[in-house]
Amino acid sequence: MAVLSSSFVRQLQVLGKKNLLLALRNWKGTLGQILAPIFIVALLFAMQGISNYVLSQDNPHPTPSPIQMYPKCIPHNNIPCTSIIYAPNNVKWVNTLMESVSRASRLEYGVDVVGMGHPASMNYNPLQALIHDNDTLNTYIVNNPNTTQNAILFTTAYVPSGVLPTMGGGLPLDVGYMLLYNATATSPYHMELMRLLDETVLLLQSNKTVSDADSSSSPHIHASYAMFPVPHLRVAGFDIVAAYGGVFFYLPPMITFFIILTELVMEKETHLRLGMRTMGLNNAVYWIVWWIT
Repeated sequence: MAVLSSSFVRQLQVLGKKNLLLALRNWKGTLGQILAPIFIVALLFAMQGISNYVLSQDNPHPTPSPIQMYPKCIPHNNIPCTSIIYAPNNVKWVNTLMESVSRASRLEYGVDVVGMGHPASMNYNPLQALIHDNDTLNTYIVNNPNTTQNAILFTTAYVPSGVLPTMGGGLPLDVGYMLLYNATATSPYHMELMRLLDETVLLLQSNKTVSDADSSSSPHIHASYAMFPVPHLRVAGFDIVAAYGGVFFYLPPMITFFIILTELVMEKETHLRLGMRTMGLNNAVYWIVWWIT
């Protein structure tokens, strides 16, 4: 029994040394077996971190920001720019309104605020005039890219006089307009212009001027804006390991399995196993060593 025990241990040592030498020679495969589990765990951690970041971008109560004063346009590359262009420019109440907008925003009328439209000599009907002036504004913007901050087309100005009731300053009761802005710009200033325009309309309709704007009896519009609320997502806290861990954890043992299977088949194909059995190798030792290594 002592001899058998000594032989068993000796075979374990020799065969273990043999498998160790094979592992060192095939260092790429050995390194792959060692790093595969680490890589899979790191990958799952990274996927979980990305998932947590993307799914936690909720903001149910965004912070509102007050709408500021309308700014003057800033020229780029020394190219002059126009803050506001508008149409039509041959209607008295429209020109009065835009002159007041210029003073309220500290802009120079005729330079920073420029009117356009069809000549009065053209006997257009209201619809023709609207189409012509709309085309005039769009053509100017297309032919002069990045030189106009905003554009306004007053649609109410094309309604025949006497149809709409008028108020102070000759303005109609309902001042309708289309506001054009550059949606690709970082700050299109459309909200600032809308607040300024509506506040000036109320001021003139109340028979007041821009110089009366600081009066407590003058109408004022205080407005704020905020990003659209983003609710808490139902899939927030999604567990990557619970959902896909079985697919990824399957890979490291499969890599080890294929490498061991290749080595076992190679030993059988080259008759190494048969030779070791002939030399007295214990079958249990053979499988124990492969199981350990």
